[in-house]
Amino acid sequence: MYDALVSISMPSDKTWAVVDAKEGDMDSELAIRQDLRSLEQRIENHLRRLEERQGHDSLERSVNFWFGLAFFTLLVVVIVLTRPLA
Repeated sequence: MYDALVSISMPSDKTWAVVDAKEGDMDSELAIRQDLRSLEQRIENHLRRLEERQGHDSLERSVNFWFGLAFFTLLVVVIVLTRPLA
């Protein structure tokens, strides 16, 4: 970058100021491999937690269904047993 700016007759002190500013921007704004690995790890952890939660929710729904069915069956049995014989 320095060579390109010098080739268009930019003064050396201004050229270095531009190069330094751009390097600072690149250091603070560009993602490096470590940043990407960290992001990948966070996404994987988040997805794993979602999968675990969905598995837990599925199990909870299944248990609720079977308890509901058992309660309904018990209710029917109680109604049938307490009904007067005709």
